[in-house]
Amino acid sequence: MKTHLKLVLLFLFTSIHLSYAQVDVDSTKIKEFNKLIDSISQLRKNRADPETGLALCRAALKMAEEEFDDPLYKLKIYNKMPYFMLLVMDQEAIKEYLMKGGAIADKLEDSVFKSDYYKGCCRYYQGIGNRDSLVFYNLKNIKILEVINDSVRLAGAYDSYASASSSDSMLYYFRKALDIRTVLKDTAELAKSYGNIGTYYLAVEDDLEKTIEYISASNECFLSIGNEGSLSVGYYILALVYSDMASYDEAIEYGQKSLELKNKTGDLNGIIQVNDILGDIHSNLGRHQDALNYYYQGKSQALAISSDLPLLAIYESLAIEHFDHDLDSSAYYYNQSLDLSKRMNHSVGEANAKVGLGEVFSKQEKFELAESYLLDGLDLLQESGYESSIKPSLLSLTELYLVWFEKSENTSMTGPDLNNVENILGQYEETLETEESYISKKRLYKNYTNLFKARKNYKQQSVYQSKLVALQDSFIVNRNIEVANEYAEKLKTSEKEKEIIALEAKNKIASFRNTVFSYALGGTILFFGLLFYLFRRFTKIRQRENQLKENQNFRTRLSRNLHDDVSSMLNSLAMQTELAAMQVSPDKKSTFDDIVIKSRQAVQNMRDTVWAIDSSKDKYENLLDRIVDYAEENLSLKNFELDIEKYNWKKDQNILPEHRQNIYLIFKEAITNILKHSKGDHVKIGIGFKQNNFVLDIHNNGAVERIKKSGVGTKSMKRRAIEIGGVLSFNHDDGFKVNLKMPLV
Repeated sequence: MKTHLKLVLLFLFTSIHLSYAQVDVDSTKIKEFNKLIDSISQLRKNRADPETGLALCRAALKMAEEEFDDPLYKLKIYNKMPYFMLLVMDQEAIKEYLMKGGAIADKLEDSVFKSDYYKGCCRYYQGIGNRDSLVFYNLKNIKILEVINDSVRLAGAYDSYASASSSDSMLYYFRKALDIRTVLKDTAELAKSYGNIGTYYLAVEDDLEKTIEYISASNECFLSIGNEGSLSVGYYILALVYSDMASYDEAIEYGQKSLELKNKTGDLNGIIQVNDILGDIHSNLGRHQDALNYYYQGKSQALAISSDLPLLAIYESLAIEHFDHDLDSSAYYYNQSLDLSKRMNHSVGEANAKVGLGEVFSKQEKFELAESYLLDGLDLLQESGYESSIKPSLLSLTELYLVWFEKSENTSMTGPDLNNVENILGQYEETLETEESYISKKRLYKNYTNLFKARKNYKQQSVYQSKLVALQDSFIVNRNIEVANEYAEKLKTSEKEKEIIALEAKNKIASFRNTVFSYALGGTILFFGLLFYLFRRFTKIRQRENQLKENQNFRTRLSRNLHDDVSSMLNSLAMQTELAAMQVSPDKKSTFDDIVIKSRQAVQNMRDTVWAIDSSKDKYENLLDRIVDYAEENLSLKNFELDIEKYNWKKDQNILPEHRQNIYLIFKEAITNILKHSKGDHVKIGIGFKQNNFVLDIHNNGAVERIKKSGVGTKSMKRRAIEIGGVLSFNHDDGFKVNLKMPLV
């Protein structure tokens, strides 16, 4: 499991400021003691070399015991030693020093030093994950600080208590800390509060827009006061967020900024984390070698400073990155991760490594070995209660059994018991949640389909094939509704829409415009709702009758109805809007033009849907015809030359409808990017079959400008490739190249 966020939350915006009473002793000794304290604080700030930190703490403690009578000097060390001990996991020694510090703190009348002691206890219990003790000492600290009215420390205590609280009250205490710091007008403290709230929205609410808002505000504060260490953490979080949004240009920009500052400030663990996330970003972009380079840099740094937890994340990243390219290397890094997890007594890391090795061995057809590792990994995950990894691991186990059974049918090897496969899938399906991810549901239904195919139970096979089709349709419908709602929301919130609403009460033409738009939006939503209803209705009919034949008949009827009825409705809407536009003043004409454009786009999207559904188009030759028609029609508009090359072409080869639709939509998006951004004049399309794979190559000879990712373009292309089991890659070295490779079914 990746550990980026856990590390960020552990060290984010922590800064401890202690002040101590002056004692009338030898000033030379005090200077020497304070010099040791400064060295300890610097090591702690850099989070490096815990052994040296402990050695300096012991030297300072010895001086405090021999030279000073005041116990406060020892308390200073007792508050600092547990931090370094936590890094080397010496928990018994930590408890000893906390007890010694507690004995001193209980005798003190000075509430500030008691607060410092409770704060040290909180830091320790946060590090070992003891939530109950963390809440207990936080509350004791808060009570003291509220009595003495120490606003600065109280804000920090609210932050600490928030991190230990449930998600419901966490934001409340973070905002209490922000309120105090707003009154104090301390830029550094405000930056901490903005950062903590931003991290809350990322870790708890998964609200990426809010995360960007608060982390950016925090970064502005840190930048204004020159706090480069904390600023590097803020840049790192923004890199994480933009990566999740598939805005990879921004993610790389902030990742590079963070890496530069971490090198400058000497944050060695931070350098490892940033190299890891930069590797992930380049992996998502299909830049395999660049991703490996960043991972290797992170690995070298982690090995150099013996930083185990970041190294564990790097090993897993390397194993995952090698999985689709070099199974032996993937197995090597999963084994490294397994050995390190055992040394660290990190049960979740050990479980993930075993599951990963099981998947590698499954792909290498070492079935018994794969089964052993997958079962061991699942046992560890269940013991740890790590629910988010258990379900994907169960699906990996069933996929292993199904491939194993298929191989055993054609060989003398003993295959697995399919009843066991059905039991696992049944348990998974019983716990299936409505918000379960699309990918998880799709894997489940595919495994069921393959199970019943192996059993030659074609009726049940057709049931789950129907569920797959319904899931795909539901995904498309929901996405279109989301896009329509996003567009409507933008209109509502824009200043122009406010002005139009103000005029509607006085102007009948404006009212008519609003009515037309509302009908258009409502009709679009109604259309997709009707589509979904009809599809579900006919699906139930198919389950009772001859599934495959009725499926083809339904798709043909549906495509014809869409073409005849909905196309005419949308075209009529566009024509009526054009007529209305002729009767309004010029300043309102642009609004009608926009509706016309949207209507025409809806017509084109509907035609693509009709083509995708039509069962008479289920051959690769039909896909090629569609691709050539679209390319010639659109590339000619900008005078692009077009060449088509066929590889070992099989025009009568059948293609699944979902494969045909996704390949065509990937192709359309690539051509759209070329038309929008390319400076070239030639496009070459290669299509056909190579080594039992379908291959689609699109090459444009011109440089393509960098495209700002919106989360829809290249992200959508990659998602569609994954849905059909294919691999999509991009290359900018010689113009703009897109390559899609998909195993034949």
